[in-house]
Amino acid sequence: MTKNFENAMLELTSTRRKILLDGESLIKQKRIDLGVYDFYDLDALEDIEVRSKAMHVLDEYGKHLLVERDFYKEFHRSFIIDVERLLEGLPIDERGRLRERSFNGLKKNNEVRMEINALKQQQNNKIQRLVQIYNFFQYTLRGPSIFLDSDSEKEIEKIFSELDSIAWKAGVLTEKQKLQEVEGRQYLERLLEFLKKISGGQ
Repeated sequence: MTKNFENAMLELTSTRRKILLDGESLIKQKRIDLGVYDFYDLDALEDIEVRSKAMHVLDEYGKHLLVERDFYKEFHRSFIIDVERLLEGLPIDERGRLRERSFNGLKKNNEVRMEINALKQQQNNKIQRLVQIYNFFQYTLRGPSIFLDSDSEKEIEKIFSELDSIAWKAGVLTEKQKLQEVEGRQYLERLLEFLKKISGGQ
């Protein structure tokens, strides 16, 4: 029975990894298709023509980020269900120990993905707000423009500072995510070695 679990766990992990990679590939392609990065260049937003296209794209990207969030939530939920089904075939003592370790790892991975998604939403919202301010004042450095009032200047400074903070947090979380992926593979290797031992290496 343990040998069956070992093989099933390998197959499940491989299948789920493919689902995740395929999903993230589609997510990335959607960002590229939208051309959202063109509007994340804050200097470019000083151009009125660039801003004329920005709000629609940023709004669409905001919706896309909600789809991305739902993808990760469903991926996590269904992964938990799949692992639970596999664990049902193990003795109770082994099941409890493996459930705790497996679910903790899955929970940590999902939490990081959701945090990164939340930061992306904050980033997108702040850039949208920046575009709104620039549009209101017809702001541009390349020609005549109405001067920003002091409150708007302060808000813009705050947005720039917050965007820097978001970028830093996202970088930290991305590195954490990479580390967790390595730890996840190492855990799976240790798990399979453990299963081989208790099954007599058969």
